[in-house]
Amino acid sequence: MREWRDIHRQLAGILRDAKLLVINDNPADYQAIHCSLLSGLLSQVAQKDEKSKYRTGGGKEVFVFPGSGLHGKAGPWVLAGEQVETTRLYARKVANIDVRWLEALGGDLCRKSYSNPRFDEDSGIVQADEKVTLHGLPIVPRRSIAYGRVNPAEATQLFIREGLVEERLRANLPFFRHNRKLKQRLVREDVKLRCNREFTFDAAAEAFYTERLRNITSIHDLNRLLEQKHAEGVQDFLFMQEADLLERAAEQQLDADGFPDYLTVGTTRLQLHYAFAPGEELDGATLRVHDLVVPHLRAPLLDWLVPGQWEERIQHLLRTLPKAQRRQFVPIPDTAKRLAPLLEPNEEDFLNALSRVVHKELGVQISPQEWDWKRVPAYLKPRIELRDNRNRVVSQGREVEQLLQERQTTLKELAQMQAQDRQLVVLQEAGSEWNLDQLSGWNFGELPKRIELDALAGIPIHAFPGLLKDENGVHRRLFATQEEAEEQTAPALRELLALAVGPDLAWLENDLADLRNLRDALAPFGTVAECKSDVREAVHAFLFDGPWIKSEPEFGARANAAAIKLRNLSPCVIEVVEALLSDHATTRQALHKLALSRGKDGVAELEQHLRTLMPKRFARHIPYVRWADLHRYLRALRIRAERMALDPLKDADKRSQLEPWPDVLRQLQHTSLARAEQQRLDEFRWMLEELRVSVFAPEVRTAFPSSTKRMERFAKQHFEQHLLALETA
Repeated sequence: MREWRDIHRQLAGILRDAKLLVINDNPADYQAIHCSLLSGLLSQVAQKDEKSKYRTGGGKEVFVFPGSGLHGKAGPWVLAGEQVETTRLYARKVANIDVRWLEALGGDLCRKSYSNPRFDEDSGIVQADEKVTLHGLPIVPRRSIAYGRVNPAEATQLFIREGLVEERLRANLPFFRHNRKLKQRLVREDVKLRCNREFTFDAAAEAFYTERLRNITSIHDLNRLLEQKHAEGVQDFLFMQEADLLERAAEQQLDADGFPDYLTVGTTRLQLHYAFAPGEELDGATLRVHDLVVPHLRAPLLDWLVPGQWEERIQHLLRTLPKAQRRQFVPIPDTAKRLAPLLEPNEEDFLNALSRVVHKELGVQISPQEWDWKRVPAYLKPRIELRDNRNRVVSQGREVEQLLQERQTTLKELAQMQAQDRQLVVLQEAGSEWNLDQLSGWNFGELPKRIELDALAGIPIHAFPGLLKDENGVHRRLFATQEEAEEQTAPALRELLALAVGPDLAWLENDLADLRNLRDALAPFGTVAECKSDVREAVHAFLFDGPWIKSEPEFGARANAAAIKLRNLSPCVIEVVEALLSDHATTRQALHKLALSRGKDGVAELEQHLRTLMPKRFARHIPYVRWADLHRYLRALRIRAERMALDPLKDADKRSQLEPWPDVLRQLQHTSLARAEQQRLDEFRWMLEELRVSVFAPEVRTAFPSSTKRMERFAKQHFEQHLLALETA
């Protein structure tokens, strides 16, 4: 402070002698005082980083001195009178400052950088983002400035390209209206040549303006230039003529192969119709497709209809990418011109092929989902017009895949309706011969799996004999499909076989009556009545199910075999159920004990496994022949729980040996499978249970050899197509 006073006295004396001294009677404000201090202490400025930590020029970290009046209360920018380093670097004699003071005081010490130059439609000025730093500190993080003051040449090109050529300039200038109308007229005439030279016209227009404009970076600069030319008597300074656009466009020769008149599918030629009608549905290329070809046409094929449009389509797709990705393809027109010839029509769609070529040629990874197909102009997308056999338009549009699928479905339904109508008539006629009601045994001769009734257009019409069970008994009927016949025949055949076995089954009903004594144990699995019904059906399926029976001798042989099974079975059913319930309760107690030590989450997988082994109404879902195996699986689960309590990491390692088959099984269970595949899936499930036994409790021993290799071979043999679909998803 003494030094300040001495300097003040010396300056006052010098000014007084020169008769220039004017004493300010008003005290200086906060800004004036601190700006005077800042002018000599610019290197002592610091920006807040977090809490009391600040960052100075050069990246040093400094903390507000704990004894300072601003400790814990300092603003985002401060000025330090001094810095003292003890255990940390501390700022003392600290004052809050306004960052806006620094740029004027910093002068040449400030560094400026520029990014994102662009044409702003609202202001009509080419702008850029400016960043100002002082000793490395961002005192102006970002602000928009007129780019013409920084780089007039580049700003002029941006004004020409984005403002004039792309017609984003909001101005009602005579030359601008004239040039726009001229370009629109020429583009409309291009439909006669089956090509689109809009981008070529844009390049010609850009060259035209570039020859005539220098340092024009805003609408204001343009207006001043036009006023100057008008004063000089030059009226048509920026008016383009046809030759200005066609001179460059003429260099591009029409490629007939790029704009074909027909698409050939087999021996059929489909006409391609071109229209240039911006804003209208017909704009672009339309493929006229007749019903005869619809079943053989795939949507991806239509992406490749017009090779002459690929380059322009690629340009639009590149422009839809985010700026960070778009920079990698600048200049976009040149990149599109380079990529288009590399594309080759194939079975994949255009976006997948473009992603592959971009990655191969440019080393840039763009997934097909990142291309914004919706922003591609409609005239560059394929359009179809579907016509029936009478040449009437039935549907049209650019949703190619949807329209084809809908028409293919309609055609199939029409064909099926014709066949079904005829089949229904034939079935009704044959029903009087085949239908038999209230059967009490096999007294109706043969039961073939399929019979031929008639033919439609040379194609035989088949019916499928079978048995039907309802509340009135068992009946013989004809079914429209083999699946329906097999599904309805199975329970009906069990009923007939039960009648054939007769009194030998009486003990089963008596045995099942004892299930009421297990009411509490059965509670997790359903009511006593439900369990009684499920156990009866499971035992009947075990006794009677087998290959299709088509004759009385086969029926008798099946009944005799069931009687032998029944003698070996009696009277163990209730004991088997009781033993399973006891084993389940013991396993549940073991998991509960493990949950007390490891928490509920730690045993969630084991509890889910237990629910899978014995779900609600398990007798309905688990074949009787597998009930004996359930004891082994439950014992293996208890052993696993005991070992998990001792070494959970080892259990996790063993669990990884099962991957990925538990997930594959779950996904296949939620996949639509054919009847034969469903049977194989049941085998696959029990293979997985045996694999669990071999991994977690090998001392229990497996019913048959099991390994991940066997699982993989079985899955590939029986579910290969489904596995590929799951992998793709």
